[in-house]
Amino acid sequence: METLLLERASTMFTKCAVGQFECINGTSIKDGSSCIQKAERCDSVSHCSDNSDEQDCERLGCPGHFQCQDGVCLARQHVCDGIAHCHDGSDEQSCSEWRCNFDELSCNPATGNGPCLPALWKCDGLEQCANGFDESNCPDTCTNDEYFCAGQRKCIPEAWRCDGAIDCSDGEDERLCDCPLDSFKCHTGGCVVGAYVCDGHAQCPDGSDEWHCYQLERGDGALRVKRNSSEALAVCGDGWNGALADMVCAELGYAGASKILFTKVGSSNGSLVDSMYRVTEKNRLEFEPIHSMECNQGLQLYCEEYRCGRERIQPTLEQRIAGGVASDPNQWPSLALAFSNNAAVKCTASIVSPRWALASYTCIMGKTEFVNNRNVGDMSWKLFAGSALFNASLEDTAAAAADASYQIVDVKRVVPYPQSKYKQFMYTGDVALLELSAPLKLNDMVGSVCLAEAASIDSEQLCLTAGWGSDLENTATTEQYLKYLPVPTVPTERCNSSIHYNGVLPENAICAGFLNSNKTTCYNDEGAPLMCYLDGSSQWQLEGILSYHGNCGKRPHPAIYNSITSNISTWIRNTVGNDLMFERVTTSGTYRHEYYHYYHHHYYHRYFFYCFFCRQ
Repeated sequence: METLLLERASTMFTKCAVGQFECINGTSIKDGSSCIQKAERCDSVSHCSDNSDEQDCERLGCPGHFQCQDGVCLARQHVCDGIAHCHDGSDEQSCSEWRCNFDELSCNPATGNGPCLPALWKCDGLEQCANGFDESNCPDTCTNDEYFCAGQRKCIPEAWRCDGAIDCSDGEDERLCDCPLDSFKCHTGGCVVGAYVCDGHAQCPDGSDEWHCYQLERGDGALRVKRNSSEALAVCGDGWNGALADMVCAELGYAGASKILFTKVGSSNGSLVDSMYRVTEKNRLEFEPIHSMECNQGLQLYCEEYRCGRERIQPTLEQRIAGGVASDPNQWPSLALAFSNNAAVKCTASIVSPRWALASYTCIMGKTEFVNNRNVGDMSWKLFAGSALFNASLEDTAAAAADASYQIVDVKRVVPYPQSKYKQFMYTGDVALLELSAPLKLNDMVGSVCLAEAASIDSEQLCLTAGWGSDLENTATTEQYLKYLPVPTVPTERCNSSIHYNGVLPENAICAGFLNSNKTTCYNDEGAPLMCYLDGSSQWQLEGILSYHGNCGKRPHPAIYNSITSNISTWIRNTVGNDLMFERVTTSGTYRHEYYHYYHHHYYHRYFFYCFFCRQ
């Protein structure tokens, strides 16, 4: 029946151009259009939401691609790349005889054999060859935010310059990294004139010149402001109002201000302050330096604080054995869905503060399975939270249903991790932050996740992942799912051996998931959180996010999660503006930080659990 449908579709009028394939239901996973490239047909990756591009491929002999000995299709670029993608390993046999086509680029030009990449991938900024050949000898067409490696002749992001890691073959990107005395040294990526620091416009490639511009002491509410390259100064309370307080709290990642107090001018030790900043506008954060003698009152500011990790799932012995414990389905409060292009493009995200969410660079900036239109960072994104069931029609009713449990907010900007680097088939540092145009209302259905300072998973820890499952029969609807995973299902040494990723596993990667199972992560799941239970604090902590799902578990390798490293956690803390997502509850019920102010609530949720192979 499927074959008949495809044959009928091919003879009917098509909206697609020559060299394209039309999805039967007219929906491309990539961008929601009707058409995909013909080269994407039968490449083992579902580019159409109804999987019509992968139907009847085995019978046809996988036209344009490689057919494993067991009949399964495989994209040509994966043949002889050092990793066995076929279950029978036939894609890594007779590699000395494998030859590239005329419209392909060989990663081994001396021999002309594989891996063989589409010629369009030459100098596209993504290093597909293990030896980097596809990104060498490129024309000097670097943009203003890129650096040209003259020796290797390739462009790299400016943020990779002077970041402590050599990216140009001769190390030229790590030379001449000192800055003039009157300049600000970016955390990565060079220098900025001191006058541009904290001017509201990021000049550094990593945005570090706009970090710590507002410094708030949570205990006593003391606010200090930094402008230019000078030291941060205390703020005078003259002319201050609630709108300005909300703006400062928004800059620090909070929903808004909770309290303003006016005090006597002075410091904590009783001595007068020499210099201060005074606000000059009623509706903008513009300041002028003054002497403390000109200030009539000091300022104490408190923001609406929040608590991460309100989930109250208590692991039990039954959940650690096959079968798990079934309960009524409900949603995971910190899990959200970023969507764009009339919900045709979707990415899993985790809420880290009322104004920020964490997602995958791979998904937000362009899914790496696709050749064309990889960079979708300039698309208009929205964030959905508060319900386990998402339907595209909810966007139309969100404004009218003000009392609805779910929330939909616009994404103000996408901030990709500046050290995200692509190698062969995936990114390292595969994270991006989404700043929201309006704060989420945190409640029992919408909460923030706790993040690891530096991922470290104990072999006895219970971990889970959560994401959004798509219904191929109803592509407009996605439903949240939750399942337990053994962690790690494959130790790093084994995962990076010839059995699986054969030495190409990125540093700090976490291998987890099910092999050859339908209980696995899939499309839209890039960015799905890997959360582990902390016995000491009874909290779930996000240790990593899904970067590579192995084509929905069809390939004989585990999924790869990008771990939250100390560098990533530092970048998140500085970009968001606060560190409440890193706070932990001790066994006594207190917090690691000395001061913590929040409205106390108790939240209880029931979920549906799976636990398949809690130890491999």
